[in-house]
Amino acid sequence: MLSIKRLTTFRQSAKRSHQKIVLVSGCFDLLHIGHLRFLKEAKKKGDLLAVAVLSDDFVRDRKGAGRPIFDAKERLEMIQGLKVVDLAIVISFDEVEELLRLLQPNGYVVGGDRKKQTIPEEKFLQKFKIPSRFTKRHGDRSTTKLIPKLLQSAKNF
Repeated sequence: MLSIKRLTTFRQSAKRSHQKIVLVSGCFDLLHIGHLRFLKEAKKKGDLLAVAVLSDDFVRDRKGAGRPIFDAKERLEMIQGLKVVDLAIVISFDEVEELLRLLQPNGYVVGGDRKKQTIPEEKFLQKFKIPSRFTKRHGDRSTTKLIPKLLQSAKNF
């Protein structure tokens, strides 16, 4: 459940100080250099970076059985530990619209590996007139591609 007070306070503080909020979302299952580069680039598109960590059910629906590897509380803690992140919360898909309404970000940043047509949040972004921006691709880094490599390394160990 979204913390209405926390999101509202964050948004009001940003408005008072004339800071732009940039929002990103993702699984952030096995935190890797691609995630860090994405978050750093996203932060450059505004003043404050808010990260929506996808709930366990949300990740399972997107990535399939066996995912996430780490539960939402652990993934949230990892994201909160990054100095580039100003706010991090866990959301389920049915909370996306409410998150956008409460936070009112100035932009939504998407990783360069995704195409605009595949953004499930797009209809809500249009509803609230929040522009989406894409980052460049940061190499061939993804948790989905790392998992088979890790499993193969474990076999060879």
